[in-house]
Amino acid sequence: MQCVSGCGAGAPPCPEGTVCHQYMCHHACTPEDASSCEPGFTCHRKTDKEPWRCVPTPRAAASSSP
Repeated sequence: MQCVSGCGAGAPPCPEGTVCHQYMCHHACTPEDASSCEPGFTCHRKTDKEPWRCVPTPRAAASSSP
């Protein structure tokens, strides 16, 4: 379980090392670096307009795009 902070719409910016997506701060990652996310998480984004962020592994596998 991870703690998340709110962001956007007048909220403070996300802390360093995190990105804002859907009004929540998520751990930022680099897809080329498998160790950029903690165990149980995968570096993922649905579209090229979204930031790369760590998501729970089952969720990334279920919503992967070609």
